Amino acid sequence: MIDPNEVIIFDLDGVLFDSTHRAELVPDKSLQHLRSAWQPFNDACDGDLVIPAGKLLLGALAATRPIFFLTSRPYLVFDKTVKAIKDADIDNLGVFKLYMRMADDCRPPVEFKNAMIALLMREGCIPILAVDDDPEILAMYKCHGIPSLKPSTCCVSIK
Repeated sequence: MIDPNEVIIFDLDGVLFDSTHRAELVPDKSLQHLRSAWQPFNDACDGDLVIPAGKLLLGALAATRPIFFLTSRPYLVFDKTVKAIKDADIDNLGVFKLYMRMADDCRPPVEFKNAMIALLMREGCIPILAVDDDPEILAMYKCHGIPSLKPSTCCVSIK
């Protein structure tokens, strides 16, 4: 029997959406702690294309459990993100929730996602699988005992 609290965590950039057209907008390493430095990169997310293998994997997983999209994108691009999901005809594949960082949250992605996973688990969610392209985040999932998958694709912001 499937536990109704079981969920699958799924990243967006580099897993479901191809961000390569935004490569020149990735801020210099010395500026990456500044929210404003990331704004041009995040604002351009509406030009991302769907990664076919990511969509195929998402569809297969969504048939089994609710999907929680956990992205480092800021809430400032919520409307663009939801539109991209709808335009890609992804929203009809299953049950989804979207978790994004607040506009003033400048923590590194691994710290943001670690805090979100801890919160979700305290609230009773049981992540049974996570799909992400960032090795640091995959290591964090391992520390939580969450099995993970890394696609061959990768967000341009991961060095």
